[in-house]
Amino acid sequence: MIIVALSDTHGNHHSVDVPPGDIIIHCGDITLKSNLAEVTDFIEWFAGLNFQHKILVAGNHDRFIRKRKAEFLDLINGHKIDYLENRLIQINGYSIFGSPYSLNYGGLGAFTYFDIPEAERVWNLIPENVNILVTHAPPKGFRDFSKTFNKNAGCQVLRDRVLSVKPRYHIFGHIHESYGTETHNGSVFINASLSNGSGEIVNKPVVLGI
Repeated sequence: MIIVALSDTHGNHHSVDVPPGDIIIHCGDITLKSNLAEVTDFIEWFAGLNFQHKILVAGNHDRFIRKRKAEFLDLINGHKIDYLENRLIQINGYSIFGSPYSLNYGGLGAFTYFDIPEAERVWNLIPENVNILVTHAPPKGFRDFSKTFNKNAGCQVLRDRVLSVKPRYHIFGHIHESYGTETHNGSVFINASLSNGSGEIVNKPVVLGI
């Protein structure tokens, strides 16, 4: 089974060269302006891709999804898109959990938390038996170095939970400049961000054979 993973397309999804596969996973920040036209265009593009399963989580730039949830769910209705907001699904024997949340650094982003208790409430929802974890944001110390902040910008609480749960794959985005893959303690960490700081598509989707 082939998984194609991508994240942070920020409205430039039509510029992405999508390789073939069985499951496509988008880890959020589908929009730049996050208006109805932009979200509708993304959903039509995503739904039209030739994959048996399509998985989507939102990101901190996806304010439309946060503020107009019912309207968004109507848009994806009938398109066979699995939108994961702290939700677990099963595909071909693999358990897949997705969450859109990320640490807030002082902005007005969607799906963000500000402190450790909030983070714990979110990340304790990750089940023990998850095989593939999909989040928008990275865990601290794994593909999370931010040139903007000149530090590892991932979440420590998420890191602690991931190291406890030990998913086979943890796929995320958010920190554009840390695109790539690394392995730790049996888990593969994948930052699938495709955009640079200007929102241009500069990376390729990550392809996984499982």
